[in-house]
Amino acid sequence: MMSFELLLDPVTDARIRAEWQPLLDAGLPSQARHTGASNAPHLTLLAARAVHADLGPAEAPGAQAALDADATAALEADAGSGPGLEHRPLPLTLQGFAVFGQPPSGLVLARLVVVSPRLLELHAAVHRRARGVVDLSAFSRPDAWLPHVTLASRLTPAQLADALTALAAEGWATHDLMAGTSWPSFAGPLRHWNGDTKRLTLVPPGPPATTSDTDSAIRPR
Repeated sequence: MMSFELLLDPVTDARIRAEWQPLLDAGLPSQARHTGASNAPHLTLLAARAVHADLGPAEAPGAQAALDADATAALEADAGSGPGLEHRPLPLTLQGFAVFGQPPSGLVLARLVVVSPRLLELHAAVHRRARGVVDLSAFSRPDAWLPHVTLASRLTPAQLADALTALAAEGWATHDLMAGTSWPSFAGPLRHWNGDTKRLTLVPPGPPATTSDTDSAIRPR
């Protein structure tokens, strides 16, 4: 799989990693188990079997996903920009928890991110300008996307209960999934992840740097 991912500000990044740790300490699935350099808390904006690492011009066709008139109009400010994606610091709010998936493939425990107009605009812009998209994930389509930051994947139902218990013991959660305390944060750089080559690339306006990662861990959506 390949994806465009939005990183988080350093404070929020550290807080999410602090939620990974009690799951690891309890012997449960946790994102903390993936020790590759590419592993960082993030929001996946687009996931597909293949997608080019660079974005096309704003007027290019999107990622095989129709945008409604309002979403298209919201992207007009982006028109005429270069291969990067111009976006100002984007405020985010993280709140309660969500569970995705179903047995036997395993459950995903994640922090929800509050949907805002600016976040939707950025998500739509990435889909509008993505090139070479093959087999777009249904979960990242503009009409089906639920923004979240993954804490753990491949959980059994019993492990899900244990995970919430472990988080509650650290004061991060209760067994009421939606009772988690919300906190403000900011989105950081946008990056492209190539799961075939284990390579990540920062998308402008971030620094034009790439790194290679030999981590073979399976990355959750």
